[in-house]
Amino acid sequence: MKWICLLYFLLTCSLLANSQTRRNALREQFVPREVVVFAEDFSGDEAGANPANWWWLASLPERQTPKNTQWQVEEGADGKCLAVKTAYFYFHPRVNLSLYMRDSFTLSCEFNLATTFALSEISLMHKSEDQRNQGWENGILSAFTITRAGALHTHLGVKVEDMPKGELKTRIIVDHPVSFDTAAWHHVGVSYYKGHLKIYVDSFLMLNEPNYRYSIDTILFGGWATVKYRNIQIATGPEAQPVQQLLRGRTLSTHAIMFDVASATIKPGSYSYLNELAGVLQTNRRLRLEIDGHTDSDGSDADNQALSERRAKAVRDYLVGRGVAATRLTVKGYGESKPLRRGNTEQDKATNRRVEFVPR
Repeated sequence: MKWICLLYFLLTCSLLANSQTRRNALREQFVPREVVVFAEDFSGDEAGANPANWWWLASLPERQTPKNTQWQVEEGADGKCLAVKTAYFYFHPRVNLSLYMRDSFTLSCEFNLATTFALSEISLMHKSEDQRNQGWENGILSAFTITRAGALHTHLGVKVEDMPKGELKTRIIVDHPVSFDTAAWHHVGVSYYKGHLKIYVDSFLMLNEPNYRYSIDTILFGGWATVKYRNIQIATGPEAQPVQQLLRGRTLSTHAIMFDVASATIKPGSYSYLNELAGVLQTNRRLRLEIDGHTDSDGSDADNQALSERRAKAVRDYLVGRGVAATRLTVKGYGESKPLRRGNTEQDKATNRRVEFVPR
C-alpha cells in the first residue's frame, strides 16, 4: 500500500501546482448542528503525550506504531492542541461515529499549518470492515487537503471494485482568499445532509457537492510537516434553531455560537448565525432579548459564573456592532447551574455550553 500513499502525495503536489485548474471559493458561513456527539479540546491530556480519546490508523503494510513525538498534545498560549508531524498515519475519535453520521452531521475544528511545507488532510471515509490498524484497505476515502498553496479535494477508492467504474475525482481550489501563515489558526467546517456535502475554510465555501453518492461513517485527521488541530466538535441532529422562532415569543437555545476555550472570544464559525439574528432584530425593532450564557462544570463555580457573563456580553457586543441598539439587549450568566446533561464526558460538557435568547 505504500506506493498508493506515495502516488497520492505526488498527485496532490502536482495538481496544486497546476495554475490552469484554479477557481475561486464562494463566501458562505458554516453553521454546526445542535446535538454534539464528540467534542475535544485536549484539556484533559498531558502535554507531550498522545491524546487519550483518539486511535491511530496506519496506512503502511508494516503496521508501524507512530512514535509519541510524531503525534502529541502540545501546550500553547491559548490552550492545548494535537500536533501531527508524520505522514501516512491518520487519527480518529474513539467513538463509533457510524451511529450518528449516516444522514446528517457537521464537523467543526481549527487547524494551523505550523511550517512552510505543512499539509492538513481531513478525510471522510466509509469503511467496509474494522478500521483499527486497517489502513487504506477496503475503504472509500474522500480527502480534503489544505496547503499554503491552496486546497485539493480527491475522491479515492483503493479497491477498484468499491468504486463505480474505478473513478478518481479531483477538484482543485487554489484561488481562495485565505492567507496561511505559520502563526494563524483557521476554521474548517464540514456539513453533510442526505448526500449534500459542503466543506468550508474560515468564511468561504471551498467544496459544494450536492450529489455525494457515498455514505460516511468515519472522519480521519492527518498531516505532514507539522499540522496542528484543536477545538474539534462533531454534531448531528437538527440544524441550529431558526432565529425566527423568537418572533413567536419562544426561547432560542443554540450551540451554533462557539467560543475559544475558557474565553469569551467568539469563533468565526459563529458569525453566520449571529448575522442572521442581527438581521431579524433590525427588521423587528420592537423585539427585545435577554442573552443568557451557560458553561460546563470544568473549573470553579465562581469562574464559570464570570465566564458565562462575559460570553453573554460578547454576544451582545457583536450584535451592537451589527447595528442593534444596546438598550434592546440585556445579559445574564448562569455558569454551570442549568445543565442540559448531568454527565461529565466531553459530549456532556459540550452540550451544556450554550447561549440562550429569551424574548422580553
